[in-house]
Amino acid sequence: MEDGLSALGDFAALFGAESPNDLWLALTLGAGLRSVANSFDAEMLWRHHHGDGQPGAGDTALLLCTDMRWRRAAAGLIAAIAGSGVLDEAGLTELATRFLEGTTIIWTAPLSWSDGEWVTIQLGDQTAEDTAEDTAEISGDDAGGPLNFVRRVPPPLHRWAAAQLVRLHPGEWADVWECAQRLDAAGTGAALAGMLDVLGALSEPAASGLLAIGLGWPRGSVRRTALERFAEREGPDAACRLAARDPDAKIREWAEKLARSRSAVGSTSTSTGASPQPPDPTADSHPTLFEV
Repeated sequence: MEDGLSALGDFAALFGAESPNDLWLALTLGAGLRSVANSFDAEMLWRHHHGDGQPGAGDTALLLCTDMRWRRAAAGLIAAIAGSGVLDEAGLTELATRFLEGTTIIWTAPLSWSDGEWVTIQLGDQTAEDTAEDTAEISGDDAGGPLNFVRRVPPPLHRWAAAQLVRLHPGEWADVWECAQRLDAAGTGAALAGMLDVLGALSEPAASGLLAIGLGWPRGSVRRTALERFAEREGPDAACRLAARDPDAKIREWAEKLARSRSAVGSTSTSTGASPQPPDPTADSHPTLFEV
């Protein structure tokens, strides 16, 4: 009950912020709370504070998506923000570029926050259990300057960012991949999955090269995404044969389901005299846009 009241008070403070600046203060300096598995409240905040075109939407999007409160709901949150139409193509490109800068990125507060001393606020361990609260370490410096907040970027944001940049700027895919390889292992795999999500936007040589990388990636969820793209390009039968030899049991199970679905379609079309139609290779799987 006490946790519920605390969460309600926290949300009320965020919702009641009178300006984007006040919202940013609450998001960066407010008390840490347990994370939630859905982005509904964050989406409400986004629409309330920027649904009518209020300024500062890019900063708010960055802070909401990297906030500890919604670290388990980052995929749904960034999808809602990107689909809201509040940020134009340039704004989405800038946000995606920021997310690919690293596993952690710096958000610089407005100069009005600083009294002239340079301070970096480093968030504590953001991979802790859901019951962990935000912590901060503040260090001072004699040099003047703004306040800088270190924000952790979870893998779903890397995946969205890579897909967004390749979709909007397919000719720059090599730069996106170069940035992705500077991330940690989870971030690089997530970014690669994002590029595979929009493989159709690339030229044939680029698509083939990325697909080969994805099929050999150590993380099973990335190989699964690559196999789905492989099925679209080479056919479900070829994907099933390849997946049947995969060391990941979940991928082998996916191949078995795909093979059974093809057999069922073939049997139905034979009995009805209809021409067989190839099944959707992802029909038996969960959406994979942000699965990492």
